[in-house]
Amino acid sequence: MLKVNFDAAFNVHSMRSCTGLMFRDRLGRVIGSHLVLTAHVPSAFTAEALACLHAVRLAVDLDLQEVIFEGDSLTVIRKACSPLHDISTIRAYIQVVKAMTFRRCLFVHIPRKSNSFAHLLATTGLCGGVCSSLGRVIPNFAYLARDCMGLAGSATAGFGWSAPRGSLALGTVGLSAIRCRYRWSPPSPYFS
Repeated sequence: MLKVNFDAAFNVHSMRSCTGLMFRDRLGRVIGSHLVLTAHVPSAFTAEALACLHAVRLAVDLDLQEVIFEGDSLTVIRKACSPLHDISTIRAYIQVVKAMTFRRCLFVHIPRKSNSFAHLLATTGLCGGVCSSLGRVIPNFAYLARDCMGLAGSATAGFGWSAPRGSLALGTVGLSAIRCRYRWSPPSPYFS
């Protein structure tokens, strides 16, 4: 069973959002990342719903059958799990999320600090205006964040940085987008 962490960054002035997706295997090792830039997004609330939708759509496109989706937007997670018909401004996105089929699917709310790498991907993608493709690639700025946290070394206590470095240059993204304040949290207890 794979875990997909999702988060969104939103720029109110440009009305753009960026979705950051981080894929982990059942041991918590990062196996891929993905960014999606979206224009004409009306609110941060909509951006979070779009992030959930992008995560679910990509999982369906990859033919994943057993997935845990983790995000830090409690409202979006609750709406995705609710059997009730949604009447909010994000109802169209929630309806599409609910229409996707998996053999086994779980939506889990996690605190922002546990979702820091999806947040880092989204924030940096929005600042740099870059997109990555899914694969066994970790963008270079994620390695820099890991090193800032003091997690450099081998497998780093279960952190699982086994994928090769990505092709995004720090000059493209800019060092100002990277702050060494992100904390690693252990893999989700939902993996068993």
